[in-house]
Amino acid sequence: MNDTTTRTPSAWDRGALWGTILIGVVAAGWTLVTAVLRIIEIAPNRDVPVPASFADTETGLAVGDDGGTITVIADRVTVFANDMAPITVFSLIAATVIGAIATVVVIGAVCILTREIIRGQSFSTRAVGAVGIAVITALIGWIGHWLFSTMGTNGALAALDAFEASTQTPVGPTFLFGVAPLGALSAAWVIGGRIQRETEGLV
Repeated sequence: MNDTTTRTPSAWDRGALWGTILIGVVAAGWTLVTAVLRIIEIAPNRDVPVPASFADTETGLAVGDDGGTITVIADRVTVFANDMAPITVFSLIAATVIGAIATVVVIGAVCILTREIIRGQSFSTRAVGAVGIAVITALIGWIGHWLFSTMGTNGALAALDAFEASTQTPVGPTFLFGVAPLGALSAAWVIGGRIQRETEGLV
């Protein structure tokens, strides 16, 4: 006889899991609010703060009241740009939108997974799908945000006749160390779901 075995968490664990969902909802809301505020900041194209990364660029830094300067190596600064090209404004807004959407989708997927765990269905089809959506969205969002951020930053620096920002590809150690656990997590959930389905008929 086919019977689906569920393992419902304890009351304490369910409370903690519901707390996780609540935190996720708040984080998603905060992400959307900050994204809207950032778009409002970019759209007028006046004194737009744009973070930029440089490859160990030497520059002068004013110190003290006498206007003296010292030489420092800057690897990340924030510039304020005006009258940027339309494609630059679009890129900065696109980076913001992509980052916000990816974050909200990942949070939503995690909330769905958490809800399934509360129901005792950690490896249900919905749970496995939520993990897959979270992983794919995180990867696409990461790359898309990097691409448009780089375009927007270089466009802002071009408007200031400044140095070009670092355009290193996102496939670095940080990216790889992030992808590996995500891939392993997705594979583990898929395998777990398959094992659960295969053993349901044995109970």
